[in-house]
Amino acid sequence: MPTLGLSMIVKNGAKSLRSCLESVRGVVSEIVIADTGSTDGSLEIARESGAVVFSIPWENDFARARNAALEKMTTRWVLVLDADEELDARARHSLPKLLRAPKVGGYIMPVRNYLPLRHGSVNGSRAVANDGRNPRAADAPSYAEHTVVRLFRNHPQVRFSGCIHEAVGPQIAALGLAMPQISLCIHHFGYLASKADHEKKAELYLQLLRAKVEQQPANPLAWMELAHQLHEPFHRNQEALECLDRALALDPHLAGAWFLAGSAFLELQRDQEALVALDRAALEGALPAENEHARGDALHNLGRFPEARDAYRRVLEVAGDDPQVESKLGYTEVRIGEIDSGLARMRSAIIAMPCAAEFHERLIKSCLVANRMEEAALAAEQFAEIVRHPKTYLRAAAIRASMQQHSQAHSLILRGLETFPESAELRCAAAELALQAHAGAAARG
Repeated sequence: MPTLGLSMIVKNGAKSLRSCLESVRGVVSEIVIADTGSTDGSLEIARESGAVVFSIPWENDFARARNAALEKMTTRWVLVLDADEELDARARHSLPKLLRAPKVGGYIMPVRNYLPLRHGSVNGSRAVANDGRNPRAADAPSYAEHTVVRLFRNHPQVRFSGCIHEAVGPQIAALGLAMPQISLCIHHFGYLASKADHEKKAELYLQLLRAKVEQQPANPLAWMELAHQLHEPFHRNQEALECLDRALALDPHLAGAWFLAGSAFLELQRDQEALVALDRAALEGALPAENEHARGDALHNLGRFPEARDAYRRVLEVAGDDPQVESKLGYTEVRIGEIDSGLARMRSAIIAMPCAAEFHERLIKSCLVANRMEEAALAAEQFAEIVRHPKTYLRAAAIRASMQQHSQAHSLILRGLETFPESAELRCAAAELALQAHAGAAARG
């Protein structure tokens, strides 16, 4: 079989590096690691695994660092992983055939990004339920995939480009070699890291993406990548829209840029502009489930409830079960008079995700809109028991008080005070309700 080696760049990856290297044991015949300044024992772990390790300076350029590691490779094929990734266990069975394929320069393969929540997305790709394929990710409820070229021929003209979101695909294509897509995957655990690690990484990526558009001002994808980072996680949407204007001026058919513009407009509460951008995204072939979900939100915000209902229904037709969309669909059904089905949908969504505060709020509001006060009170009390906070107890008590059920309202406030005895709001409400109860008793007397 043609030889295969692992090429990596590492900095302080000791928490996960051993598992990463274990995943390629018996699969690769060479491991080359370029270290960019580890201080946590990564070097020792790498050497224990038989890796060739050398140090390079970090120059704010992922492509340059990866290419330094590639220069040391001697195998005919190269696999690239990061320390928070693993190669799928099925690789040892499928690789022999893949590496013998003629006229193939590399393979487009999925990366499974494991997520801490059941529902979410990565770069517009919706999360699906975790199937347990990787034991290390057993506790992750879902994953979302994106594709990359990480397995390719070791050719002197195949090198990474781009200081961030670096890629070798264009170089392989320029050589006239094929890049078929395969199912063999890489498991990525980075989204399960701590909040502090995420924030540090996000700041670095933003810095490098700014550098990338300076280096490649005519690259629409670079502008879109920068816009995405500004939008999420930083929510700097006006800046993101300015970057998207640059991207779409270079390539007006970039579906992802239109979708991202729609998302940014939504966060800015510019719903009509969001709808225009999302309609264009649909024409350009944006991912239908995510795009229809955003369209539904824009239509809902504009008060166009029948159209919003239809958009949310299309999401469920494409994506299947999604409690967030079920909850929103239920609310739109209530707003157009389909009250029983709408409330049933919202209750079903809460059963699926009982700690989602927005689901409870939506159900309470819908019951109030439908003038079903007893159901609104019960929904608010359920919310207070599941998401315990002074405000949830106050909300539940306020609904009971509006129904002239002061005794029940007082009991709810006292229950809240058992958990939050220092809450000034709850103590004030308790005193006020006690006065009302006393006044009511005096009036009856």
